Amino acid sequence: MKNEKVRKMILGIMLAMILISGCGKKVVCDFCDEKKSCTTKEVMGEKINICDACLKELEEELY
Repeated sequence: MKNEKVRKMILGIMLAMILISGCGKKVVCDFCDEKKSCTTKEVMGEKINICDACLKELEEELY
């Protein structure tokens, strides 16, 4: 009985962590000017926001 409660508590905590980490704050991408979930990168001392689509496109052009 006690193990089942602990197991449910751990599962609940893990689920909450996944939901919180997957919920990205939407900001305006500096490349496409659309409000999306973006990654913040530092380039030459300046922080930029770039969405996954723009990052993938940029990586394809560079390589």
